[in-house]
Amino acid sequence: SSGINAEYGQEILDWEKSREFFYWRVKRRVLENDLERRIKSANKKLEHGQIQSMLRRWFIEAKGPVMNYLWDDNQAVVDWLTNAEEQESVNENIRIIEKDCLLSKIERLANGSEEISFEAIVSLLHRMPPRQQEDVRKMLNSAATSKSEESTE
Repeated sequence: SSGINAEYGQEILDWEKSREFFYWRVKRRVLENDLERRIKSANKKLEHGQIQSMLRRWFIEAKGPVMNYLWDDNQAVVDWLTNAEEQESVNENIRIIEKDCLLSKIERLANGSEEISFEAIVSLLHRMPPRQQEDVRKMLNSAATSKSEESTE
């Protein structure tokens, strides 16, 4: 039998279909590598394995758990990675990773000193548009009110 052992022994690939298989395989890897670079720029602490798990989870969330077997289909993953509608979801996930990373950095910096925390809050508040400033004031008032109610109980 003339075949190529593909995917680390998971399947035997017919020589006639090998060109198509490797086309989709390489295309998938290129797209995944580009996406991994974008994710790494959002959070440099994420490792390759973590990012691969994230991509798989996003794919399954997009396709539904019944279709999770498609993760092993290079063409299906390429279609997902090149679909404009799906990319909106992926982009949103990357924005969330970036936001979470920035919030973690801010929390680490603020934990060092109450004075720095206070100054950082004031500085951020001054840079916000008036509507957001009002939202923050309401949130702070609400937190202060609930805290004072807890202490009187």
